[in-house]
Amino acid sequence: MTTRASRYARTSFLPVLLALLGGAVAAWALSRVVDQAVTDRTEASLLSALERLAPDVEKDLATGTDPTGTILRAGRTWGVRATLITADGRVLVDSGVDPVHLGHVENHAGRPEVREALRSGTGTDRRLSATVARRFLYLARRLAGDNVLRFAVAEDDVLEAEAPFRRKVSLVSLGAALLAGLLVALVRGRHADELVLLREAAEAVERGERPASPGAISDETAAVLAVLGHFADEVRTESESRRRQEAVKQTVFDSLPAGILVVDRDLRVLDTNPAALALLGRPKGSPPPSGHLLEVVRDSVLLGVLEKAVAGERSAWVPIRPDGAPRPLEVRAWPLPGGSGRPGDPSALAVLQEAAPQA
Repeated sequence: MTTRASRYARTSFLPVLLALLGGAVAAWALSRVVDQAVTDRTEASLLSALERLAPDVEKDLATGTDPTGTILRAGRTWGVRATLITADGRVLVDSGVDPVHLGHVENHAGRPEVREALRSGTGTDRRLSATVARRFLYLARRLAGDNVLRFAVAEDDVLEAEAPFRRKVSLVSLGAALLAGLLVALVRGRHADELVLLREAAEAVERGERPASPGAISDETAAVLAVLGHFADEVRTESESRRRQEAVKQTVFDSLPAGILVVDRDLRVLDTNPAALALLGRPKGSPPPSGHLLEVVRDSVLLGVLEKAVAGERSAWVPIRPDGAPRPLEVRAWPLPGGSGRPGDPSALAVLQEAAPQA
């Protein structure tokens, strides 16, 4: 028994070690891919937000209105540091700086994103902030009169929302690697010549297929293949059942005559149905909108109703008239129970319908 255990220990050490190393490398690579995808998505979202904010700031400047309030609200809404910079680099408004200290802020004419925005209309840069020793993502847009509107957000703040997902990816990668290593060690210790057959069977299960019958094999390997085949059948059955359930729920959601908006705690739109798009004046067949509520529907009353719903307050029917809606609407909102409260999880639901005709 001791000899057998020591032999298995010797034969399993290298496969398990290599599997763990491979799992760690895979987890690292997947984490980098996720980080890059999240950063690119944030950059595109903030550039879109700059495009939506620019006309409001230009209007304030053209009419002689102080743009400070508009820029500070934008900074709070999108969770960024919003800055208004003149063509010669002076900072007029900065949501991260007390107005009394603006005169001491360093001239921004040399910032890469500012130079690029003045030259081509928009500019981006990613660099280490000398002030707080953190990497920031900077996005800038040229305004009428050659002023520049800029957003800045710390990259680690952007990536923090995806941290639970990255941890799960790492744990799954390492766990799968360890399981694969133990399986390889067992097969190598007893039936090294059947290693290729088991590896092919595992790959088939990963694709959701039953392992093919390999012919004459040992009883132990046959048992492993039978378990893998049963597992593949269960996974396929569960996957098909889940797809059917999701299809039914989506069909009901899409067929509702009332418009539905679902948002998370930060008022980012997670889902809408076709009726909502029609009531808001979106062309038939338009893709579902995403992003912050103000990027989808510009209506302060709707914003207030959903803010209260996220805070746990249920509203009565309230009249609204969003920009682009072909006719007056009514809205009612509820908090969604059971949510985790994390960004991206449903927190509130709003129902839209045409307003009743006035008597």
